[in-house]
Amino acid sequence: MLATLLLLIDSEEDQRKFEELYHQYKQLMFYVARDYFHKESAIEDAVQEAFIRIIKNFSKIGEINCPQTKHFIVIVIRSTCIDLLRTGKREGAAIPWEEVPETEEPEDRRPGVQLEEKEAYEQLLETLRSLPQTYRDVMTLRHIQKLSLDQISSITGFSVDYVKKILQRGKKKLAKALEEKEVI
Repeated sequence: MLATLLLLIDSEEDQRKFEELYHQYKQLMFYVARDYFHKESAIEDAVQEAFIRIIKNFSKIGEINCPQTKHFIVIVIRSTCIDLLRTGKREGAAIPWEEVPETEEPEDRRPGVQLEEKEAYEQLLETLRSLPQTYRDVMTLRHIQKLSLDQISSITGFSVDYVKKILQRGKKKLAKALEEKEVI
């Protein structure tokens, strides 16, 4: 699979970077795909499709071994599996029974961050985690990964208009949840 995927990448530097990403996250992607499919062939198809989506958005990946990239990879494979199920490619489909483990949060690298800021940030992340999965994924891709609406559409398989609607509804849900927690 790797050799075929590398043919889709032009520069040697990007090929080396992608190969590192491939080896770093391949097992995680198979783990996530197993929550959606039983047959090994369906799992492999989902992982390969997810890697193709990652290649299309490869310029947005900075460091390979960091929590943001790991979270991005989980969102892509999860979205790919859901998209394959939705489009009727259900051979070997399973019903997801477990939530994918949350990724660790990035350390704040700014010197002198106030304790209140860090606590507010942690409350925001906790509240974001309480939102439905679709809202979390789309909001993370937009506001943390800084992807465009077109890129999010490509990764999730949703139309651009639907991505906009999810972002709009997600912001309202997040604001309401933060108000209830008296964070804002």
